[in-house]
Amino acid sequence: MNFQEKTDVLSQMKEFSELFDNFSDDRQFQYFRTFLGEVKTPYNKQNLVEKIEGFFLNQENRKKILILLTENDYKILSFINFSKEPDKKSAKEFFGTNKNFSFDIEFKIDNLIERLLILPKKSENLEKIYYVINPILKEFLNPYLSKKIAIDSFKLKEKLEEVPFFITVQFLASVICYVQQFPELCKLDGEIKKKNKEQIEKIFNGNFEVFDIVLKALLNLKIFKQGESKILIDWNKLNSFSKLDFIQQIAYIVASSRGHLSRESLKIQSQLVLDLIASFPEESATFQMIFQTSYFILKGKNSNPEENFSRRRFSMILEKNRLKTESENFSGKNFEESKNFTESYLFQIVEYLHKILLKFGIIKKSGINSFDEEIFSIGPFMENLQFIPENSKKKVLNIDAVTNVTIFPGLELSDYVKILPFLKLVNCNFIVQFEIDKKSVWNAFDKGFSVEKIIEILSEYSNFQLPQSLKINIEEWSKSYSGAIIYKGYILKVDEKNDSLVEKNPKIFPFIQEKFAPGIYFLNIPIDENFKDILKEYDFDFISSVREAKKQNEIIEFSKLQDGKNIFSEDLKDFEPWKKFETERKEYLDFLYDEVLKFKCSEEEKIEFNYRIRFGIIVKSSQINSGTVRMEILEANGMDYAGKIHLINSAISLKNKIEISIPSDDDSGKIEKFFGLPQFLTKAEDSAIVRITIEPENEERSFSVGRIVRVKMIKRSS
Repeated sequence: MNFQEKTDVLSQMKEFSELFDNFSDDRQFQYFRTFLGEVKTPYNKQNLVEKIEGFFLNQENRKKILILLTENDYKILSFINFSKEPDKKSAKEFFGTNKNFSFDIEFKIDNLIERLLILPKKSENLEKIYYVINPILKEFLNPYLSKKIAIDSFKLKEKLEEVPFFITVQFLASVICYVQQFPELCKLDGEIKKKNKEQIEKIFNGNFEVFDIVLKALLNLKIFKQGESKILIDWNKLNSFSKLDFIQQIAYIVASSRGHLSRESLKIQSQLVLDLIASFPEESATFQMIFQTSYFILKGKNSNPEENFSRRRFSMILEKNRLKTESENFSGKNFEESKNFTESYLFQIVEYLHKILLKFGIIKKSGINSFDEEIFSIGPFMENLQFIPENSKKKVLNIDAVTNVTIFPGLELSDYVKILPFLKLVNCNFIVQFEIDKKSVWNAFDKGFSVEKIIEILSEYSNFQLPQSLKINIEEWSKSYSGAIIYKGYILKVDEKNDSLVEKNPKIFPFIQEKFAPGIYFLNIPIDENFKDILKEYDFDFISSVREAKKQNEIIEFSKLQDGKNIFSEDLKDFEPWKKFETERKEYLDFLYDEVLKFKCSEEEKIEFNYRIRFGIIVKSSQINSGTVRMEILEANGMDYAGKIHLINSAISLKNKIEISIPSDDDSGKIEKFFGLPQFLTKAEDSAIVRITIEPENEERSFSVGRIVRVKMIKRSS
């Protein structure tokens, strides 16, 4: 052992000693007896701690500890190893309703503490107790732990071959185009009007629900703005949004469909969507696996604080924003919180995002597992991302002689933003159909497009030369558009001597929409905005008064998210250490059980030793001796009904095991004995019923307390 290795070992021992010192004196002496045998007085406590440290430094003991670990042990150790400050609450949240666990999570954590494989540790603010792997064993166990091991697994029972709808660039563009055509589609309460709903169902081929999700998301992103009677499109913000990759656009939409979020929360949840897609198991996953993956993304030990994913930062945001403790349905309305779900905000977030990912076809339902739970896999959405060609090949637009426009897959949203202002949506499918008519072209003129600009953009994306009839129509519509114009807004009138000051001032010039005559200008400032300080701010100091108006043209760019990261990329593929040691484990357990049979002790002690072997507390045969366990036996006989009830209730509250003697069910008169952990006691008409997890079979059985002829509670020192 070189100098660095010695230094590391000393550091590990020091950390172990500090953690071990957090136990009570009684608990410490229980560990001394368990691992070292009976403690004789006088004793040196520090010396005993060093002997326990030596127990875990011993290579032979380490090997035995490793082969005695079960699959569930590896899962919990992996969870603790790769989580930030994991406690029992977060473990129960992570493993949820994992049907692979024979015992509850709290029992397994207590068992790992009893074996000193994990130790409780106080947080820096001393307000929380969480768990860490024994510092002396951490480096030794690391190669056998991974995030994949902690994640659930399943057996496929039934495979489903459905091909669901999946969201596309053209679908998103079509939603924008429809809102442009029908800005008054919503009622005052935000719900879509019945006539529009029927129209949307037809145009979007039965995908109204997805349309509604996208609509609400774009409203929450402030790309759409709800006015008094209609929805307005913020084209500047839409243009910024369209510059993102399509998968990032969808991530933002999925996250924001849940409700309006702060910029930081929106970024975190959008990035979660990307990382979850990148980390999705190659074959398929249950919802619990999806949640566990999300947990590691946001609360994993390797979460990068610089990317706003540290558990502490995430928790602060949750605490600050509360992130809507109630979920929302796809129309944006709140529905009653399910009593079956955990109160965890993270669980609620993932549960909602999972539903939207299903609706968008990003993931799909692909089967049923052996527990009749749904399993999911990546949908065709990811394959569709490959359809976007290089800019030079985007000739996907076809226009016929009657101005019908067909657009094949291949455009990005930034391309659609250029052409949507003068298109009218007809049908949205894999291939999107539009029209160009007088109303749609007038709409483009309203936004400042010229005849030349419209023709230029159409030519850029068209497969063939534009029909001459279309060019003629656009020119005719331009003439009729200019025949009479109604202006609504602010008029600026200045003296002729100040005319040049207005037009040459770079701060004023952008506000000029049109010049009517010398000194008379129409300003492009919305009439409903406050205009009090516009003079001073934009150098209109030569004007005496203002008739109200103000312009705030602030554009907040959408943050570019990081590419989705597969959090399992560094894990060993399909590594299952419990299977590697399966034969050795069975052989060694048989050896230990044989040692108990050879050892001269009471039946109660043998039961206790077998229990300790079963749950990995006994690592080597020297731990099988009378000095390692002290037992206190309390009894109640059959005639003492109240005593039996009291004893059973005490055992349940203290989590102590009991042994019961009860007549056999076959009326033979024989007395049978059962040993195990009582779970609960219920009252019946003629007698109370106790439910016990019987050992070593690990089966739950119910017994009538009235029929029990004797109860013994075995209480271990602690």
